[in-house]
Amino acid sequence: MSETVSISAPSLARSSAPAPAPQIWVWLVVTGIALYTMFSVILNHAMRGDPDNPVFPDQVLNADVKLPFWCQTLGQVAMALVLLGGLLYAAAPTAVRLGRQYRVLLCAWIGYSLVLAVRNLQLRDFLTSAVYSPLAPGCALASCLLFASADRDSWRRLIRIVAWGSVGVSLIALFQIAQMRYGSRAEAFWRIDTYAKILEITAIVGYGWFARTRRAWLGVIPLAVLVAAAVAMQTRLMVVELVSLLGFYRLFSQRKLSARALVPMCLAGLMILMTIYFAWYSPVTLRSVLPTSATAFWDRTGEDTRSAQFVNFFAKVPPSTFLFGIGIPRQNEFNGLGEKGIDLGYANILFLGGIPALYLYYAIHLLPAIRSMGDKFDSVDAACMASVMTYGVRLFSSTIPSFYPAYFILLLLMGRCAVLAQEHRSRSRSVFSYPTERFGSNRKVLASGSHD
Repeated sequence: MSETVSISAPSLARSSAPAPAPQIWVWLVVTGIALYTMFSVILNHAMRGDPDNPVFPDQVLNADVKLPFWCQTLGQVAMALVLLGGLLYAAAPTAVRLGRQYRVLLCAWIGYSLVLAVRNLQLRDFLTSAVYSPLAPGCALASCLLFASADRDSWRRLIRIVAWGSVGVSLIALFQIAQMRYGSRAEAFWRIDTYAKILEITAIVGYGWFARTRRAWLGVIPLAVLVAAAVAMQTRLMVVELVSLLGFYRLFSQRKLSARALVPMCLAGLMILMTIYFAWYSPVTLRSVLPTSATAFWDRTGEDTRSAQFVNFFAKVPPSTFLFGIGIPRQNEFNGLGEKGIDLGYANILFLGGIPALYLYYAIHLLPAIRSMGDKFDSVDAACMASVMTYGVRLFSSTIPSFYPAYFILLLLMGRCAVLAQEHRSRSRSVFSYPTERFGSNRKVLASGSHD
């Protein structure tokens, strides 16, 4: 006598779900980002001179800087770990959660980056830092980190590390701010540029994660340090970012970020920071350096630093250049960035890669978050959305997709936004089809003359 074995739908779903990625892949990515952060700090110090006589390089990304062999090796190992981790996640079965179309777009993005590189670079240039410059193949391959967020177990570990790492980086940045002796903008960039860029991406994420664990006061620390960094670096864009982060977080979050709740948390965060500061340093620095930075920051509020850039840039760049771009420039060639170019990220993308590059970048990296506007998420996912949307705002100023630690973390958040957008799309389809199926079954019941 044969037995019939029934399998429930949840069991089938669990059996067909892709196996989780190995935990070692998470540590490949995290270790690579940590090592590249160390490398970026050393490189930033080398490019900007010393803290007593810091400089603003005209072309930071193309500066010819001599680094020790061990430091170059550190950067190469970090790059290899980041790219290896991203490629492993892109090839993992869990990558299917982002959909076939998304993977096709990513392959097109990497392929088009190779086309841009072949247009200008020679074979020996692929062994230089030009291959990791904005929109270059190394930068495009880093977008494989998007798939790390498609694996649920990896995402839970990664977001926890990002949240705690944000607090750690904020304390390091606070330590460096307290070390400032002159209060100049150049000195602040020498000390905290790399850390501030990381906080621009992770501060709201740290707040969202700690808010979910009912320790929101701890998540306020990165936001408070980001405010201090904005004053020390005298950067108006960071003020715009802070407003954007909080505004988008409120837009996407299920929780209401009321002023009554926000003000006490901010005061608590500032009290924590001041306690740490006074425990380490005398108030002499507080009386001299911070007011100097704040005064200089206030003086810059009416300074026009963009008009001349626009005039000079468009005087030597014809509009036809934006159709397909100039390709990836070689080292020390004009790349459209910085003071000699234009501080407008979208224009930089058009200058290097043209309309195809801008379309591919927008569709892969920014569109999932934009499509999710109007939806509500928990505190962590809302923070991811806010960070990605704020980066889209930042692209209207002095930033561009490039190979640096904060951008790697941003790619992880962009991957999470893509997963959420895909899941929302699937739910919308199922909800839309459900009433139709039920209406069909009711018609059969009514036709047979049955009544409940």
